[in-house]
Amino acid sequence: MHVVSSTEIHLSARKCQGTLGFGRNQVRKASAPGGSVNIAALAELLGEINGPVIIIGNAGEVNSGHFDNLTALADLRDAHPGGAWLHVDGAFGLFAGTSPRFAHLSLGIERADSVASDAHKWLNVPYDSGFAFVRDAAILQEAFLASGEYRGGPVC
Repeated sequence: MHVVSSTEIHLSARKCQGTLGFGRNQVRKASAPGGSVNIAALAELLGEINGPVIIIGNAGEVNSGHFDNLTALADLRDAHPGGAWLHVDGAFGLFAGTSPRFAHLSLGIERADSVASDAHKWLNVPYDSGFAFVRDAAILQEAFLASGEYRGGPVC
C-alpha cells in the first residue's frame, strides 16, 4: 500500500504504518514549506502511483500547529485514478472547527475518510485517550467483527 504525506507527518502515523504491516519508512513525503504540505508536490507524488494510496494530512501539526489545505487534499483523493483514502491527523487541530475564529483552518475535514485525534491534548483526560472517526461505519464494524484463529490455547 502506498502512503503519501508531507515531511511533517507525525511519528504516530509512521508507527501505525508499521503496525498495519506497511512498514514505518514506506511513506513518500512531499515538501512542507512553512509547515503545510505543498499541494503541487503531493499531486506530483500521487501522479507517480498506479493503484490505491493513503493520503495523510495534518490539521494542527503537533510541532508548529500548521494545517494542510484539507479541501485540496480531498480533491486530490477524488481525482486519483487508483483509488485513495484521506486520513487527517487532527490531534491538535480537530477542535479548531468549534471556534468561529479558527474554523476556517479545518475546512474540508468533513470530506476525510478518517480523522484521528487525542482527547488528552484538549479535553483534559488521561494520556492515551485517542479516538478516530471514519466516514463509513461499516468499515469499522467489519474490522471489529472479524474473527481470528488463535493457536495454542485461549488468549487472556
